[in-house]
Amino acid sequence: MLVSNVIKRLFPALVATVFATGACGQTKTANERIFQLQNPEGKVLAASLLEVGDRTVKLKIKDRVLSTTWDKFDVKHHATFEDFRKYQLQPFDLNQLADPAPEIQPGKIIEVAMPDLEKDAASQPAGYTLRVPENYHPWKSTPLIVWFAGGRGSRDVNQAIPLVDPKEFLIVCIPYPESEPRPLLAVEEGRGSTRLWAYHRPMLEDLKKRVPNISPDLRIADGMSNGAHTVGSYLGEGIKEFTRFFDTFLLIEGGSSISREYDGICGKRIYHAWGTMGSRPAYAAPINERLKGEKADVTDAPMQGVDHDFPSQEKAKCKSWILALHPKPSAP
Repeated sequence: MLVSNVIKRLFPALVATVFATGACGQTKTANERIFQLQNPEGKVLAASLLEVGDRTVKLKIKDRVLSTTWDKFDVKHHATFEDFRKYQLQPFDLNQLADPAPEIQPGKIIEVAMPDLEKDAASQPAGYTLRVPENYHPWKSTPLIVWFAGGRGSRDVNQAIPLVDPKEFLIVCIPYPESEPRPLLAVEEGRGSTRLWAYHRPMLEDLKKRVPNISPDLRIADGMSNGAHTVGSYLGEGIKEFTRFFDTFLLIEGGSSISREYDGICGKRIYHAWGTMGSRPAYAAPINERLKGEKADVTDAPMQGVDHDFPSQEKAKCKSWILALHPKPSAP
């Protein structure tokens, strides 16, 4: 499609700059994204991206809909048509073109300090660990798994690696506060959605800013034992910031909530794994019943011959389930 006479007159050498604040931060619809366009003379107009074509991009400036070719349209980082084709970006993905933190580099393990919070349950300075996938690119939608470990918690990302493809998934490990080293007790005594959440919320907020291109379609909160009780508490107390951000939850050998209800999980994906030995089935049954009662998409995964554990063969089953949710990326 030829560049229209109007766009030629307004922008003889069109440059599109996405500003960190202002109009560019407002999403109007899934297919309409506001930009500020500046021509060589310095004149700035607000424009909306309406459509991404094979070789063209369609813009709306005031009441006029204009089309221009990719070689005339240059978004942040000088994206070209080939970049959009390679990374399979759609119009709504342009919301993710914010810069990640400088240290977010493929394959890197990063210890993020949170100096304003109390020490963790291992008496270490507060913080969390993240592992950047090997195939990370700031324009590519990156699936996420956040791991809440059993016992007194852990910041070892290696514990979560067996559950996902580390080349594609951002892996994050979040510990527990020193004042609440036993999440099950905190949940049973009604502090799960207060003291624990007050510790975890700023970490998750920091993560969102540090890695802005987290996938909107696959965000997993995974807990084993005390970790499952932590996740279950947040689900049970209906913490909207948690249930709206994550769309998939793994409850491994746990999942208690003080209310014994799970608000806000209708349609959410849940993988519930529990051992078949001893008293484990009796503990898991009412959790399963209530999850399904809230119309969650529950995958019931009894672990045959297992007590309170998450052995490697069960991790492999869980990984297969997760990878089925995440289509294999196509070659550029």
